[in-house]
Amino acid sequence: LLLTQLSPAAASSLAVTSAGLERLAALAVAAPSGDGNRLTGMATELQQLAAKIINGKEHMTELHKEVFDRMREDMKTVNTTIASDHREDQAEVDRALQAILDCAPNQTKFDSAAKYASEAESAHEECRLQELKFASLVKGACGGTDMFEEMDPPCIKGPPADAWPEELRGYLDALREQIQKARKWNATISLQNAECENAEQQYFEKIAECNVSQAHFEMGSCAYRQTVADGCAAFEACRAKHIAEQSEIQEAVGVSEAGRKAGYKAVRQIICLVEVFEVSPEEQPARYDACTHLSLDTSHLDINYHKAPPGDCDTTPVDQYPCLGDWIGAHYKSKDWYERSQIADCVPCAIVKG
Repeated sequence: LLLTQLSPAAASSLAVTSAGLERLAALAVAAPSGDGNRLTGMATELQQLAAKIINGKEHMTELHKEVFDRMREDMKTVNTTIASDHREDQAEVDRALQAILDCAPNQTKFDSAAKYASEAESAHEECRLQELKFASLVKGACGGTDMFEEMDPPCIKGPPADAWPEELRGYLDALREQIQKARKWNATISLQNAECENAEQQYFEKIAECNVSQAHFEMGSCAYRQTVADGCAAFEACRAKHIAEQSEIQEAVGVSEAGRKAGYKAVRQIICLVEVFEVSPEEQPARYDACTHLSLDTSHLDINYHKAPPGDCDTTPVDQYPCLGDWIGAHYKSKDWYERSQIADCVPCAIVKG
C-alpha cells in the first residue's frame, strides 16, 4: 500500500534519498496484518532509521514525513484487521467445540426402541395370562370324571331259561330303561367331547399366538440393543472426528495468535516511533527511548481454547438381552405364569454390529 500511495515525485526519489527508508517502504508493501515477523522487521528498520535521524546521521525530509504519515495510517488499518482476525479465530475455535458438543447419542431413537420392546413385553405377558385361562377351560371341559361314574350302567343279568312271562317282562323293562340312559349318556358325552375339542383348539391357538408375541418381544429387545450399539458407535465416531479437527484447528490458531500478538506489538511500536518526529527535537530522544521500551499488554488478543468435553453413551440398559440367563430370569422365569405356560425356546439376537 505504502509505495503505491506515495506521490510520484516521492516514489521516484525514494531509492536515492535513503536506503533505510527504501527498505522500510519495501517491508510495508509486503506486510500483511497477521505477519508478525514482517511487521517486527518494519519496527526494527524504523527504529534504526529514527536513531540515525535523532543522532544526526540522517536528515528528516519531506519524503520521510510523507512515508511516516502514510505508514501511520496503514498501521491503524492493520490494527483493525488484527482485531478482526482475532475475533474470527476465536469464532473458529468455538465452532470446533460446538461440533464436538453436537455429537450426541440419539436419545429419542433409543427411547423409541425401548418403548417398542416394553410394549411388546407387556403384550406377551398379557397373552400368557390369557393362555392360562384357556388351560383352565380345557381342564374344566376335558378333565371331569364324576359324570362318567354316575353314568356307569349296572350289570343286567339275563332271565333264566324257565323264566315265567312276568319275570321276562321285568327283564325287558329294565333293559329298555338302560337303553334310554345309554342314549342320554351318549348325547352328553358327545356334547362334552365337542366342548373339550373346542377348548383344546382355542388353547392351542392361544399358545401359537403367544409364541408369536414372544418372538416379537425378543426381536424388539434385540432391535433395541442394536439401536443402542449403532447409536453409541456413531456417537464415538463423531466425537473422534471432531476432536481431531479441534486439535488441528487450535494448533493452527495458536500459531496465528502468536504472530498476531507480535504484529500488534510491532504496530504499536511503529506508530510510537512515527510520532517521535511530531515533537520538538529536544523531546525526541526521550520519546524515542520510551518507544524502544514499550511494555504492551496483549491479553485482549488471547484465544480462549477449549478442552474436549467428556462424552458418554450409556449401554447399560441393553447389557442384558435375549437369551442370556439373567435376561431369561428377569423377563420369563420370575413371572407367575412361566411354569404353567407353554413358552417357546428363546431366539438369541444376531451378532451386534457397531
